[in-house]
Amino acid sequence: MNRESMVYDGKTLVYKPTVGDDIADAVQEAIKIGVNARKYALENGVNFDGVVSFDFNGISVVVGPETTLEQAVEAYHLEETRKFEAYLNSPKDIAASAERERQLEADVLLDAEIDQENIGIEMEFSDANGWFLYVNNNKGCPIVAFAERWAKLMQAEVSKGAKLEDIARTTREAANNGGVSGTMVDTAAIVLGQTWVHGNKLYEVLNKDAQPGNEGDAANKKRDVINPVFLSLDRF
Repeated sequence: MNRESMVYDGKTLVYKPTVGDDIADAVQEAIKIGVNARKYALENGVNFDGVVSFDFNGISVVVGPETTLEQAVEAYHLEETRKFEAYLNSPKDIAASAERERQLEADVLLDAEIDQENIGIEMEFSDANGWFLYVNNNKGCPIVAFAERWAKLMQAEVSKGAKLEDIARTTREAANNGGVSGTMVDTAAIVLGQTWVHGNKLYEVLNKDAQPGNEGDAANKKRDVINPVFLSLDRF
């Protein structure tokens, strides 16, 4: 055992577990250290009772010569559970849970409002089989619901005479209640680009929207994409 991993405070030997150890590893090592240190102390007339302590994930663990591995591990998990339950019952976490519930309800209402607006609008496809293949392979995935909502919002605006380049961003934001990450939004764009009736134009718009210079224009000429998430135009 490396001496740098131990500190003696005059009463208890303080052990510093190695990064990557689990609780059982740490307990076993602490017990072994205590036994060896106590043997050395007795042989050399040093007063040490073999108690070793260490911190593991913010929980103090103390073992002595008579401590078993099972006792120490059980005591650790009991304290871990106690701390977790105390956190769940803390005013801070209760308030955070209430806020999460409130936000979830707001998101559901917003989704319902947008879906109500989209009633009667059917998605139009350049590759219907490809779309339904993706849907069937990703049932329950929020990307599917978001992509459909976004496509219908864009279709509604285009039917009123709007240009896709003018409404792609605003409808994308309107379709996202905040529960869809940036990567998921980009994935939805890939799927729509490959299957939706205006997918090719959407690619062009997104390329130009993302370009720092003229990269998007160059990519559009090659039928390529520049968003790093759009790795290729290969079929999903």
